[in-house]
Amino acid sequence: MVSERLRPLLQVVAAAAVSAFAWVEPVSAQSEADICAKGTGDKAIAACDKLISQNPKDSSAYGNRGYTLSAKGEHDKAVADFNEAIKLNPKHAKAYNNRGVVWNKKGEYDKAIADSSEAIKLNKKYAKAYNNRGVALSRKREYDKAISDFSEAIKLNSKEASAYFNRGNALEAKGSLQQALSDFKKFSGLAPADPDGQQAVSRLEQKLKQ
Repeated sequence: MVSERLRPLLQVVAAAAVSAFAWVEPVSAQSEADICAKGTGDKAIAACDKLISQNPKDSSAYGNRGYTLSAKGEHDKAVADFNEAIKLNPKHAKAYNNRGVVWNKKGEYDKAIADSSEAIKLNKKYAKAYNNRGVALSRKREYDKAISDFSEAIKLNSKEASAYFNRGNALEAKGSLQQALSDFKKFSGLAPADPDGQQAVSRLEQKLKQ
């Protein structure tokens, strides 16, 4: 599943809600499970099903199947698989992170924060977990905390494009337009094919001229 970004906060402030996108990533898999770990759609799910039938204690297969189910929008089934992955491997940081993304999509932001926090506890350098926790905090309008998490994600991985976009939206919500513009420009440089970046840049430049 691709990263989920916060939508422009010009719309968010008017609607009193922040639409976000936090990103899910497939968990690591053994070489013989490449289709389960790296494939998409029903083909990947079938491969994971086979692995689980062969080894019901394969936490990676459950995690990867949950990832694919989440990408298909089957969130409840995805949560069930992430639950099983965590039950089998309580130190499964990616399963916590990916389950947190699903909670964000379901609007259960406190659960998303708890899962992202657990992922960070297990892996202090997990940039995506910081970004995902920031998304949940932004949706709760806790912008200062969100900005701190997005900044940590960027510190850990300076090419984490969506963290710049998300931080830009949070900064815009706080009225820090020049800083927000800088982040949107950085996002556009890292993801030039994504129209959201240039649209945000144009919007902020217009606002700063007023």
